[in-house]
Amino acid sequence: MARLAFTTDEFWTKTQRDQYRELNVRSRDVFAVADSDEWADKTFKGGYDSTLVSPEYPVAGLSSVPVSFTTHYQQEGSQTAQVLAVWDGGTPVVVKSCSAQTNGQQTPALAVPAGASRLRFRYTGSNNWYWVLDNVRVG
Repeated sequence: MARLAFTTDEFWTKTQRDQYRELNVRSRDVFAVADSDEWADKTFKGGYDSTLVSPEYPVAGLSSVPVSFTTHYQQEGSQTAQVLAVWDGGTPVVVKSCSAQTNGQQTPALAVPAGASRLRFRYTGSNNWYWVLDNVRVG
């Protein structure tokens, strides 16, 4: 299992030149990064698979709930980036998948079954690019 990192723009942009990191202009202060390219530069076993799990959000009585987050995603090869909703500990449901370069504010709406929800942001890759997340908001 790979690790998701929290970093600043100054540090992360300087980590590797010529990888479009400087285009991550919407993140502020500290943000989350899943980076299979940097992971592959280290000694490891297995592929890169990292999931960021949100706190639980109470959504009882709502039919839908807006979700927003800032993203900077570079697509390559077989890597994946998914936003999943988990209702009361059940099976995760994919609410958004990234399959192309995505940079900016995302606002998927979630249909709400009974209970409470957690969001999962899952990235997998193997010496591919990265996924940056910031400003996650529910409701």
